[in-house]
Amino acid sequence: MANFKPQELTILVWAYASIGIRKPEMFEMIGDYIIALCSSITGEDGRKTFNSDSISKHFTRQYLSNLAWGAAVLQGYTPLFMNLLYTGLFGGVNGLGDPEVMRNIMRDNGIQKQGIRNMLYVQVTLDMEDFKLGIALPKNFPEGWGEKVNGERKNPKGPLLDIVDAPVLELKPSRWQKTVSNVFQRLGFEFEDEHIIRSNDPIGSNGVGLTSTSQEFLSIDLANTKTRVGIEIDGPSHFINVIDGNNLTYNVDDNNSRRNNNKRRRKESGPYLFKDRLLTHLGWHIIHIPFWEWSAIGNDQKAQELYCRKLLEGTESSLSQKT
Repeated sequence: MANFKPQELTILVWAYASIGIRKPEMFEMIGDYIIALCSSITGEDGRKTFNSDSISKHFTRQYLSNLAWGAAVLQGYTPLFMNLLYTGLFGGVNGLGDPEVMRNIMRDNGIQKQGIRNMLYVQVTLDMEDFKLGIALPKNFPEGWGEKVNGERKNPKGPLLDIVDAPVLELKPSRWQKTVSNVFQRLGFEFEDEHIIRSNDPIGSNGVGLTSTSQEFLSIDLANTKTRVGIEIDGPSHFINVIDGNNLTYNVDDNNSRRNNNKRRRKESGPYLFKDRLLTHLGWHIIHIPFWEWSAIGNDQKAQELYCRKLLEGTESSLSQKT
């Protein structure tokens, strides 16, 4: 591990999270190494420990937010490692950090937009998956924590890679969405196109929002907000191609493989599975429409309606069994 730079460790975690491969032993080893690397001060008990300043010598806050995102995707929550990430990002885990103090310590201009969103995702998983780590975002988050509009960035260490620009979590519609929405409209399914979930919307059993201010958090392609049934049109970016191994989720044809009569195998990406987890935690039942199934139907409106009607009927049956 000593041969890896902080940037390389961040990219390694991101890569495994992106393809959705969990390696608990590897993740624990990376976490332990990062803790040891940053533990350069002596605590009250005489043992080596870390603080924001010692962390800043090795990691930017973009790296830290990317590592936190990877931990959430891979469910790699170890208490001390998450403590380190929140200490480097916010000055601690108790929600009392000061954004200006942290800008000076980390020598940056604030947390980048993607980093803000990453930490909202991370906090939902920590709150809803009952890990009882006692970790919280700052009480005023994200107010004051983002990058300042004016002013220069303060001496960032190394290239600031925007490596967690995960297409599955982006708030933008897919190119098939309009066609699919027309079919569900004909079937009488009530929905809102490109429904935006905001960070101050009620979350969980206590009905309290994640933040006091409104931040765009997640989106659902088609959403019935009354029944909390959502429809996601899953494009190619939601999946990865599997070129070896036997643990396959899908075995499908695409245009290229039809030409060479060869099967291409796909499985869900890490961000795809992570978004599904987040939406489930928020009380949504999601119907998925993989792009190859929709493409195979073609422009036959009756076939499109039959396909969508079966999805709705299956969902109604599933929800009735839960009640």
